[in-house]
Amino acid sequence: MDFDLDHDSEGLTRSISRRPLTDQEKEWVNAILQTNQSWADVSLGEIFADGECTCGCRTVHLSRPLQPQNARTAHLLHETVGVMWIFTELGKTIGVILHAKYGSLGELEVLYQESAEPWPSNWREVRRKFL
Repeated sequence: MDFDLDHDSEGLTRSISRRPLTDQEKEWVNAILQTNQSWADVSLGEIFADGECTCGCRTVHLSRPLQPQNARTAHLLHETVGVMWIFTELGKTIGVILHAKYGSLGELEVLYQESAEPWPSNWREVRRKFL
């Protein structure tokens, strides 16, 4: 399997072993999928992260299955499945972008304040906006 740096973030590194997504990552993926008519009814099965960004953001590279997860978009070299903005009680913003390639999820890009500040240890979400 190729590590798809042709569209994934340049700072991603391959992990030694893949891991299941955290509960928070799963929730973000599911929330974004529900906003995209082409993906809302796709059954994904378990999703694994096999790489992460080295800059301190929470971006992860997603393992791609052998067969496309979404046959309707299998012809697309790159697709932004959806974008979610999370607004915190401190007035900060977390951006979550889900990318796919050839019909399979490939990257969960997660940025805090456009990566201008270090991640807080915790936050309280007050609202979300989807694009």
